[in-house]
Amino acid sequence: MKKSKHPNIYYYEKKGGARTYYVRVQIGGDRRYILAGSREKDALQKLIQIQNAKADGKAGIVRPIVVPYKNLAKEYLEYYRTKAKPRNWARVDSIFKHLLSFFGEIEIRKITAWTVENYIRDRKKAGVTNRTINVELDYLRASLNKAVEWSSPVSTPI
Repeated sequence: MKKSKHPNIYYYEKKGGARTYYVRVQIGGDRRYILAGSREKDALQKLIQIQNAKADGKAGIVRPIVVPYKNLAKEYLEYYRTKAKPRNWARVDSIFKHLLSFFGEIEIRKITAWTVENYIRDRKKAGVTNRTINVELDYLRASLNKAVEWSSPVSTPI
């Protein structure tokens, strides 16, 4: 993405020279890029529109909700109990205790490859086998995939 001559306006340029413009908006600590059109003039109008709407408190821009992993884990465990055999529950509860001790307070949208690598490193330091770590990561992956499938609310209008 390239920066235009105007602040907070960026664009992608395709091979044929056609451009798609975006307006950068800062919400809290997050940057968002909002599609503005194929002309710089459209992007300037969109930027002015957003600035005016923010001043009025009616921007309609989506603000992220803080959803910690522990909330998702609770929902996923309730779902899992309806699908799994009772003999597996104790093992899964044990796995989620480890996942929650590390990821519990982390926002779902902030769980990245880096945080997962840190989890793996910590579990290896604790002397856990690779097989056990992989099983735990399978449940982490399954719960995050289920959140996407359920379309868990991760944002709300301002």
